[in-house]
Amino acid sequence: MDIVIDVEKIAYVAITLVSLNLFPQIYLIIKNKSATSISYLTYILSVISSSLLIYYAYTLNLIPILLGNSMILLTSITIICLKYKYS
Repeated sequence: MDIVIDVEKIAYVAITLVSLNLFPQIYLIIKNKSATSISYLTYILSVISSSLLIYYAYTLNLIPILLGNSMILLTSITIICLKYKYS
């Protein structure tokens, strides 16, 4: 039996999981109205790395990487804003 793996489908599943990765953190910050245990440095590095990967993906037309890192960028910026608001 031959199993054909569609690599692009795997990429989109991975993107979805990575994109959902930071939502529990956002939920907890909003629920507890506290972000004291959140590190600015972690999310600033996330913003920088996602921005660089977005540029890379755009240049090479790598849509899965572009979409995933765009979502990471947005959620990381959201966490930075919430940290500023609740700290």
